[in-house]
Amino acid sequence: MKDASQKVTKTKFCRQIYKHGGSAIVLSNNIVSRELSEIAQLSIERNIEMSAIAIESQKNVIVSLYRPPTGEMEVFMDRLRQALLIITSKYSTFDIVVAGDYNINFMTTSKYRDNVIDLFKSFGLDMVFSEPSRKCRMSESCIDNIFLTNNWAEKLTVNPHISDHYGQVIKIELRHTQNNVKRVQKVRKTNEFNSCLLRNELSQINWDPYINHISIQNAFWAFHDVFYDAPDMIMPETEVTTRQVKKQYPITWYTEELQQMNNLLNAVAIISEAILDDILKRFTIQLEVITNRRLLL
Repeated sequence: MKDASQKVTKTKFCRQIYKHGGSAIVLSNNIVSRELSEIAQLSIERNIEMSAIAIESQKNVIVSLYRPPTGEMEVFMDRLRQALLIITSKYSTFDIVVAGDYNINFMTTSKYRDNVIDLFKSFGLDMVFSEPSRKCRMSESCIDNIFLTNNWAEKLTVNPHISDHYGQVIKIELRHTQNNVKRVQKVRKTNEFNSCLLRNELSQINWDPYINHISIQNAFWAFHDVFYDAPDMIMPETEVTTRQVKKQYPITWYTEELQQMNNLLNAVAIISEAILDDILKRFTIQLEVITNRRLLL
């Protein structure tokens, strides 16, 4: 980790024979957790690769999981069942979160999809996401997902522009933590219909004057001035009430500069879908490279 004072790798499974793969869990440095080595020991390279922790203070078990696309499904199901048996037996009063890349499309009905969902349901875990977590020009799929025993208060699929997978974010109520307080916040709800309206609105705009800036900062604000009028009209913000713990750990690494760069990348990505232009494509790639370098500072 670049900044060990903020985030640390609490547990990981690394391959010993083959390249790539593996799993890990990263937490804030001030959260005390215990590594569940018995879960990682169930891993079999190229079939199922797991790591897990228990957070005693919050009564949560978190599992990170990867199923390689060429792995044997029977082996995956057997080891996952063993892991869930261990967790539910030893931590019967804990909430369980299992997050990972399953390489199974949860957007379409299949035997593998149904078997995985049914297995989790038998242990009291429900699937959270049915939206695409990976998009290509000709297809989209939801091969990543989160299963949990607790109710989620809010979910979000985000494109961080640093991977071919999207990020999946959930906010859950910590049922075993004291001093939970209500919080009202503004959110912008999106769906397929208003997203299509937004793309159509943006496709009518001539973006050439806004992308011909030498300075990325100037380019961002030029985009910003014209870009945000359309979402405010088509998908206005609404207020929602959630619950949060009073004690908060601020995310100091996600600076205002990084937020602005990510907002600009999101804007360019939407415009690129509506307007197929080589100059805009090169501009997008350049922004992704700069953003990735900035994240690693």
